[in-house]
Parts: sequence; structure tokens; C-alpha cells
Amino acid sequence: IAKDGGKATDLARALRAIAYTSAREYEKSISDCDIALKTNLPGMLVNELHKTRGMDLFFLSRYKEALEMANKAVSCRTPDYSAYDTKATALANLNRHPEALQAIDLSIKSSPDSAESYRIKGSILENMRRYGPAVDAYRKAWQIKHTDWNVFRIAHCLDMQNKFAEAIEELSQ
Repeated sequence: IAKDGGKATDLARALRAIAYTSAREYEKSISDCDIALKTNLPGMLVNELHKTRGMDLFFLSRYKEALEMANKAVSCRTPDYSAYDTKATALANLNRHPEALQAIDLSIKSSPDSAESYRIKGSILENMRRYGPAVDAYRKAWQIKHTDWNVFRIAHCLDMQNKFAEAIEELSQ
């Protein structure tokens, strides 16, 4: 990090915070985010730091704080879908499923090709015991990105509806 106390320092600290998250050093990332967010960085980077800090807090199971950061990220001038993903996931972990569903629908609206957003939606619906719509969300996620996890979740939801033959067929494809 530059020692001149200027924008290079602020930018370097913000980028280091994001790198710490990638390295799973969440406390270090939170510290750098806190410092960088007190500076005068461009709006897009402020949004990214709010999302990063929210994800760090989420990974540390600090869901209420993660939700606060996600709310800041989505209220930025240029929020992106992943801020809504973080908000939805934090709300779901706080057992606030109807609100989580609203947040994930905003994510899907802003990025309809995000398999992760549909997977999160499926998970929220599954936790609400709305297995039919959960299957639909997981199938959409699978259409976008073929992963075994989505197939497993589809089969599980079908199983929960006593649709055993359909679950078996899903797993046999």
C-alpha cells in the first residue's frame, strides 16, 4: 500500500480488502474495508466494498451485520445482482424468508442469467417448504449452469413431495 496518504493508498487498501476476501482472511478484509469506506472512493468501488464487507460478515456467521452491509450495497447508485444475492442469503439465514425471496427476485430481475441467484431462490423456497417452486428455481439454475448440486436439490424437493419416480428419473439423466 502506498505511503503517500492519497488516492493510491485508498484504492490499494480497497483492492487489498477484496483480495483478503478471496484468500478467506475475512477479519483483515473487514478492517481494510472499514478504513477504505471512510475515504472518498468512486461509487462503484464503494458498492464493491459494501458487498465485500457483507460477504466477509456472512462467512463469519454475523448475519445481521452482513444484512446491514448488503442493504448499503443495494442502496448504492450502481448496485449489482450479487449485492441482492448477499442480502437474500443473509435474510434467509435470519429466517426472514419472505424478505429473502423479494431480494433474490430483484437479483434475478437485474441478472436473469445468474445460476447462483436461481440456486439461492431454490434454497429459500425449499426452506419455506415450497418444494414445487423450489424445483422450478433449481431447474432454471441447472439450465444456466449444469451442476450436480442443482440436480441433487431437484431430486430432494421431488422426494419431499413424494414424487419418488420423478426424483429417480431426475438422478438417472
